[in-house]
Amino acid sequence: MKSLAARPVAAFVVPLGALLLLSLAHCGDGSEETRDPAAPDASSDVTTDTKKPARDASPAAALPDSLTERAGTRFQPLYSLETYDDGARRKVFEGVWYDAQERRRCTLSSLGDGRWGCVPIDRMYLQKGFRDAACTVPVLFATGTPKSTTYASWGEACTTKVGIVTTQPTVGSAYTNEDGRCYQRSTTARLYAEPTALDDAALGEFKRTSATSELPTERSGTRLTVVTDTFTGPDGSFASMNPVVVDHARDVEGRFYPGEDGNYHFLPAERWASESLGFVDDACTESLVNLGSVPGQRCEASRPVSTNALQHVGTDPRSDCRPVRAVAAPTKPVVPTVYLVSSNSCSLMSYPGTDTYTKDSFVELPRSETPEVTNEIVASDARAVHGEKIEFRAPRATSLDGLDQTSRASVPYLRQYGLPCDIQLASGQDGVEFRCLPRVATIFSYGTNVYADAACKQRVLRFETWTMTCGADPTLYKVVTDHDLYAYTVFRRPAAPPLGQPYYYWLGDDGSCNPSDADKYSLYYAVTATESVVPATDFPLVTVGDLAP
Repeated sequence: MKSLAARPVAAFVVPLGALLLLSLAHCGDGSEETRDPAAPDASSDVTTDTKKPARDASPAAALPDSLTERAGTRFQPLYSLETYDDGARRKVFEGVWYDAQERRRCTLSSLGDGRWGCVPIDRMYLQKGFRDAACTVPVLFATGTPKSTTYASWGEACTTKVGIVTTQPTVGSAYTNEDGRCYQRSTTARLYAEPTALDDAALGEFKRTSATSELPTERSGTRLTVVTDTFTGPDGSFASMNPVVVDHARDVEGRFYPGEDGNYHFLPAERWASESLGFVDDACTESLVNLGSVPGQRCEASRPVSTNALQHVGTDPRSDCRPVRAVAAPTKPVVPTVYLVSSNSCSLMSYPGTDTYTKDSFVELPRSETPEVTNEIVASDARAVHGEKIEFRAPRATSLDGLDQTSRASVPYLRQYGLPCDIQLASGQDGVEFRCLPRVATIFSYGTNVYADAACKQRVLRFETWTMTCGADPTLYKVVTDHDLYAYTVFRRPAAPPLGQPYYYWLGDDGSCNPSDADKYSLYYAVTATESVVPATDFPLVTVGDLAP
């Protein structure tokens, strides 16, 4: 039984949330416990929720055929089927294939030199290192919990090698050479001789092409172009990866974000410039900005990576509610000395960051480089059939130059509430069940230890607004009512207006009642005996089953 991966759709849920277009083939250094560093972003529906709903093997009758992947005689895409008890169904492709010839599951990955293959999922990742403290005797090694597999992969980013381990490892010290210095990484590493690599034919010999998308829901404009990588196998199988939007005028990739003017814009940047905890002065009054790295490394990138960066604007604690702007590369050098507040004093940092700049190092890009787009949420039939309570929706972006793109990643919406929902455990009269619960604020500690009076007698519900998804219905909230199973109950906010006190009270372990300033990002309500619970039956039951290849 596999876990239900939670789909990365948080960026696509509401018109006020940041519309992020999923990017192409990323790769980078990894470990045994991480994904293949050379695998392209094949999935449009991957999530992070590790809870496991009941699984069902129902067939996907009447579901539309997928336009983004196709089975061949050897390689078949693997799908899971979400079935909702209101009649809604959705077929989800998570980037995994079944290799009928080798009888194994695999994902597409770069083998280097323009070669691509479908490499086994169930494998260990071996790191390159050395046996000795002088870093002169090469060895492959692994750390962490061993995997019960004979497959292994190794190599640099974007040049994956895959082989079968035929000898038992030895246990010993492993070292790596970084910046000319030899560091000990483990004293109990598993050391391997390099396995014999599988040849390209054993991995499928896929061909990669990059071109303008021809899907009817991904129409390019005269300036903003929808580009996708397509991988074609020797058996007739193919997969079209999640597209990127390219500014044809400047040959740079970008994504759509809400701007300070209230409109969405194409912003040609991928890394973030965020406020640092450090300061430039020894009084810790002038804060700094950290410049992040570009997420991942593209295998065989067809265009240069932008040196621009993204910045959130404003102070709203919900990052998806804050406008975003694009700034050019820093105009000033890295700050060599950084101070940090520690123990109520301003102290020199022992190890300042290498990408820390003053705020005036960043200049916003002109509007001519950030064209405006229109963003709306529309019904999506991609691999899905709508139900009585559930409608699948996706963001659609359009621009004046003719761009018209609907995201491949759909999200289930509750028709009754107009809200996106997630498959989560729900507490109900029949026990704990998997249902599609609305994406609203979550309260983990409900009505405990917060009081309205100096005697600590009148309990208060503290509603933390920063936990809300931007644009979510403010009248509903979820409470974790089963902490062992992490199951939720959905409530309605009290009908009475929130309390407006400047401070509240908390009960100390010694029985004392202590005042505390009201949190500006929280609402406070009097807890009554008539709490309004939303029936669990408002939210459809969900089962998830694997479809046979």
